[in-house]
Amino acid sequence: MTTKNELSKESLQYFLDNFRHKKIMACVTRVARSGMSRRISFAAINNAGEIERLNFYLSKLLGLNLNDDGLKVSGCGMDMIFHTLTCLNYAIGKIEGIDIFGIGGASFSYDKYFIDANNYITL
Repeated sequence: MTTKNELSKESLQYFLDNFRHKKIMACVTRVARSGMSRRISFAAINNAGEIERLNFYLSKLLGLNLNDDGLKVSGCGMDMIFHTLTCLNYAIGKIEGIDIFGIGGASFSYDKYFIDANNYITL
């Protein structure tokens, strides 16, 4: 059983199977007047070769608010797309029990990332 803010096991497995090491596409759809938050929409090409929005998965995995304009990402002064994708790597690492950042004494490896937060396309 899942709570309101969790993905079902099937949805999580689909996300993990279809989007690992994929190039992410992102579009900043709105920026607050204050500049302190923005709405960002994320997508990637799934294993069937179709473009699929990732907003639902990211909202559940990261606990971000979602509406028709995308995910509400708060913050300023840095690359908020990179920040969101890095948070996704942390969240997936926790789920899979992988020490992707070498905290446990292991060497740092980009191969352990779910996606490469430095390698995305802005639309």
